[in-house]
Amino acid sequence: MIYLKDAHALPAWQSPANIREGVIVPQTTTEDERAEVADACVLRLDLSLPTLLDDLASTIDQAYRAWPDRLYLVGVDGRVAYQGGPGPFNFDVEELEDEIVTYLAGLDGVSEDERKERLNDVRANRAGGVDKAPDC
Repeated sequence: MIYLKDAHALPAWQSPANIREGVIVPQTTTEDERAEVADACVLRLDLSLPTLLDDLASTIDQAYRAWPDRLYLVGVDGRVAYQGGPGPFNFDVEELEDEIVTYLAGLDGVSEDERKERLNDVRANRAGGVDKAPDC
């Protein structure tokens, strides 16, 4: 996961969900501040993905048109293998899961049954939560 600029940071508009949940942060102005907010996000959402930070110039955001959020699958060759719709309303997590399994199956030539089994494993792991959030 790559943490981008803060979407609803003060003094900008605050989403009602963020207000209800007490997720109100000022816009970050240093990479250390952004890392602190990203770390809190990872912990609060109990994420198990390695988390990287976009720089203050929003280089990743601009290159991938990722703001406010978007799902990508990047292949081992560094090329984009899947680009989802802009989130959060156009996320299709099952489609991404299918793309991940299909991509992985293509790497090692597994059977269709094995591909389906891997997809079920991915879904089960997503539903089961994580043990520990990574450091940002």
